[in-house]
Amino acid sequence: MTNQDYCFCDLAPLYALNLLSDSERVWVEQQVANCPDLAEDLIGYELAVTAIPYGAPQHLWITLSR
Repeated sequence: MTNQDYCFCDLAPLYALNLLSDSERVWVEQQVANCPDLAEDLIGYELAVTAIPYGAPQHLWITLSR
């Protein structure tokens, strides 16, 4: 994928999950620097990621912690 193929709306959730390559991560950060309004979107994804553990059923966490 080239930089021209990147889409902020596709990469922002993956950025929040720390699943991007270095070049994709840098691209997202540049987009936020160029358009500060995108920072609000990115913060929303990051907040959603922090809530993921609280949404998982307790039995799953017990199984995973063994």
